[in-house]
Parts: sequence; C-alpha cells; structure tokens
Amino acid sequence: MDDDERDAIRAEGLDPDEPAVRAALDLVRWELELSAPGGQQQLHNCRMAWEWIGTSVVGGLGIFFTWLTGKQARDDARATAWEARYQQRLEVAYLELLKMAERAGQWAQFVYPMHQSGPLPETQLPTFEVQADTAALLKAFGSDAVQERRETWESVVRQMISAAEQVVWEEAHPSQMPPQGKSARVTIHELRPKEREARAALGNRVAAELKHRT
Repeated sequence: MDDDERDAIRAEGLDPDEPAVRAALDLVRWELELSAPGGQQQLHNCRMAWEWIGTSVVGGLGIFFTWLTGKQARDDARATAWEARYQQRLEVAYLELLKMAERAGQWAQFVYPMHQSGPLPETQLPTFEVQADTAALLKAFGSDAVQERRETWESVVRQMISAAEQVVWEEAHPSQMPPQGKSARVTIHELRPKEREARAALGNRVAAELKHRT
C-alpha cells in the first residue's frame, strides 16, 4: 500500500492499518485482478467473501475501489508515457552512436592507403566533444550488448589511430626504419577489415534492439 492509497482510505474515515480494512483492501485488489477475462468464477467467489467484512468498511472501500481503479489507469498512462520517452531517448542515443561510428569508419577506411598518390582524402575523425556526448548518451540508455560491441569497435579504431601517428613519424624519418620491419601503413591496411567487421556488428546489434522495441 503506497502513501496515496493510505491517504485515500483515511479520506473515507477508515484506518488503513485496521485488520478488517486491510482484508477488504486485499479483496479490492483481488476483484480488480479477477475482473479481467477468464476470472469470472473466481470473481464470484471473491464477492461472496465480502459477506465476512463489516458493512461500514464495505461502504468506504466501495468508494476506494472506484478511486483505485482510476489510480491504476493513471499509473498505466504514466508508465506508457515514460516508456515512450525512454524509447525516444534510446533512439537518439543509438542514432548518434551510428553517426559517429560511420564518420570514424570513413576515416579508418581511407586514411594512409598502401599506395598514395596526391593528398589524403578530407576525412576527419569525430571531435572529442562528439565522442564524449555520444558516450554519455550510450551510458545512460544503451544496453550492455551495444556497449560491448562499441568497445570492441573502438579498440580497433584506437589501434589504427596509433598506427596513423606512427606513419607520420616513419615518413619523417625513413632512414630509421628497420630493413625488414612492417610499416605502419601495412598495419593500418591489415586493420581495415577488422574495423569494418566490428562496425557492422555494432550496427546490427543496434538495429536488432530498435526493431525489437518498436
């Protein structure tokens, strides 16, 4: 029994802690549950049980029955509205995540190709601000499964960022490269399929969750 229900019972001049009142309240709840389809026979038994409750209690609880029915409808409406708001925020969080992943994915797939002629494509990583905002939304609303796939994908991207920084150093100091060493461009080239695979797994999980909730 919550505070609203206790106040409503007191408003009818009844004590919510009195055993007869509590028994009647249990019957009120029972009757509400049995009013659903399939509960007609048990509902008849429930109404017979009212004969054991004092008439003054029954009168007060009859009014409470009406109030409780309305309260449950209001609670259901609030729950539905909350679910709708949560779904909307989840969709926003996942959309921002996918947009960030696609932007970073473009960078990962085009940065420092094995054979470069001319300037690099104008592809930039998402800013730190965008990354932080997306991470905050995901922590607030994202599922553990999506978080796990995001971390897997970001791990690959971080390796590619590190390799891209190494490319700059290597090409500024070519004489210091070991003769048989693997260049950072090769490392990036080898990581591209892993990035695509991890990004696809992330996108598929997001799509599956959004489809399931709509």
